[in-house]
Amino acid sequence: MLRALSAALLLALLAPRPAAAAAPEELRLDLTRSAVVTGALLAGSLATALWQDRLTPPRCRVCGAGALDTWARDQLRWADGRGASTASDVMLVAVPALAGGALLVSSLQHGDARTALEDGLMLVEATSVAVLATQVAKLAAARLRPYAWADPAGGHGPDSRRSFWSGHTAFTFAAASAAGTVARLRGYRSWPWILGLGLAGAAATGWLRMAADRHWATDVLVGAAVGTAAGLGIPAWLHGRRGDAGAPRVALVPLGIAGTF
Repeated sequence: MLRALSAALLLALLAPRPAAAAAPEELRLDLTRSAVVTGALLAGSLATALWQDRLTPPRCRVCGAGALDTWARDQLRWADGRGASTASDVMLVAVPALAGGALLVSSLQHGDARTALEDGLMLVEATSVAVLATQVAKLAAARLRPYAWADPAGGHGPDSRRSFWSGHTAFTFAAASAAGTVARLRGYRSWPWILGLGLAGAAATGWLRMAADRHWATDVLVGAAVGTAAGLGIPAWLHGRRGDAGAPRVALVPLGIAGTF
């Protein structure tokens, strides 16, 4: 999966392009303010990561699992989950690196070093929101991981009570969604590849977390939803195109929701 994702992104970036690439769209981005906000988000994420063992409740608050979770565990769990766990850790790094790298290559093709800096900052800003939200949710929910639920007498440590929601899934979905959204807002031709292949890699990451018996299906589904919301929403709501009428608008209509982004 990782080789296929890398090859597809590389082919998309190296495909022939017009001699003069269109200039990137200007976005509503205050570089200094966004850098300060992103720095605060990263500091919060780092602080909760460093103190998470002490902040994790001594007992699970969500200790059981519903029918969907137990059924999915029976269907998806590998007999030996160590390989799936290692693969998911690789994907945790590879998916954001590939999506972010593809975005920055497109930034330099259409713009300059400042464009690449701005695009990279928006990517980090969106993923930082997802990471900090995940850390807070894990500590608040104190949900028991599947392997600890199946072995209650195993003497598991604090990490066994940080199942909800999946951090690997939230982070990879946020990175893929943010990279694709920034590329779309800028007008880069590569945005469908970045978004589509990045989301495929993020979905594989979530599946591997369940195969490794590290997360329940609902952990992965919620993590995917939160990561996608942060990746799509933060760039679009805060940094839309300057030529647009304003921030995205959403309205309820019969049989659904309509909006401009």
